[in-house]
Amino acid sequence: MRCAVLLLSCSMCATAQDSNLAGREAGLGAQMSGEVRRTSSLIRDPAVRSYVSQLATKLIGPQFLLTLEVTDDDRGITHEPVWLPGGYMFVSAGLIGTAHDEAEFAGMFAHALAHEMNHDNMRIAAKTQTGTIPLIFMGGETWPALGGIGQLRPFERQADEQAVKMIAEVGYDPEALVRYIERVSPTDTERLDAIRKAVGDLPPQASSVVDSSEFQKIREKVTPDRGSRRYDFPPTLRRPYER
Repeated sequence: MRCAVLLLSCSMCATAQDSNLAGREAGLGAQMSGEVRRTSSLIRDPAVRSYVSQLATKLIGPQFLLTLEVTDDDRGITHEPVWLPGGYMFVSAGLIGTAHDEAEFAGMFAHALAHEMNHDNMRIAAKTQTGTIPLIFMGGETWPALGGIGQLRPFERQADEQAVKMIAEVGYDPEALVRYIERVSPTDTERLDAIRKAVGDLPPQASSVVDSSEFQKIREKVTPDRGSRRYDFPPTLRRPYER
């Protein structure tokens, strides 16, 4: 993806009381997703697209409709997927390549899905209260343009809390999100402490999935410079006493 920030000005009133909010979200999302497609290189590999789609279904169920695309990269720090109004989401090869294992990828994917499920794009826009509302959808990396990350930190924290619950519920190691953020954004100690607390509040798991050969094969597809390797191992499990 050639541009790291997508910014549109919208002169509508985005409130929870708007009776046509869903339609407005869909229309705005279609417009913005068109811009992302115009400025990005999309990965058309059916195996990559199918994997991302299946993981989304695993995390949030088949009843939540999304328009998912995989892009070449986003040039961001955390590589958080771009979540747009109306269920449009763009997952970058940068996230797949930066995640060391499937649980880390699932954690960041779940974080973006939580934002989408909560309609955070419109909630954030309403919070700015600027009349013509600037809509920026690259997670915490661009939110300072809205007046400071502190103002919108609650949205990030809520999405992180939901993400660790989502991945734990389907069997992934919830500490994976901590590991990923700690590696790519180690100075964000406030966020890391909040995620650790959210993980600590979860009920104990007998075991959890960390990685799979399927994810590593997809990772190799989008990062070919890593060289040819075979990934024929079963899902990797981590038990509490191994942490």
